[in-house]
Amino acid sequence: MTIFEGLTKDTRRELGDVNRVITALVSAQNELVFREARLKSSQEEASRGTAGVATDSLERVITELNQARSAAAERRESIGAQLERLRLELIRLKSGVGTAAEVRAEAERGKRLIPG
Repeated sequence: MTIFEGLTKDTRRELGDVNRVITALVSAQNELVFREARLKSSQEEASRGTAGVATDSLERVITELNQARSAAAERRESIGAQLERLRLELIRLKSGVGTAAEVRAEAERGKRLIPG
């Protein structure tokens, strides 16, 4: 966001909704961090007091929580990589090497990662 805000007003206008895409990606990334923390807490809660007890239900719950946590981490990492690609395109634009069209194209790719 700092790089985006450092661009001229005309350049920011030319970028269209890139700012909104970045904001939405950061928000989605933060939500995934919280989701991972909740899932970890749920895993700990499910395992608490079950020493030596290996029921099918417990194993299923732990497996589901692990899978959900892994999926959230994977999605968070994908969003982080997309934000990095956008950052680099903004640096290219700021330096005069890249174009607003290239930044907008990268933002379009980023929209696929925004939930809803």
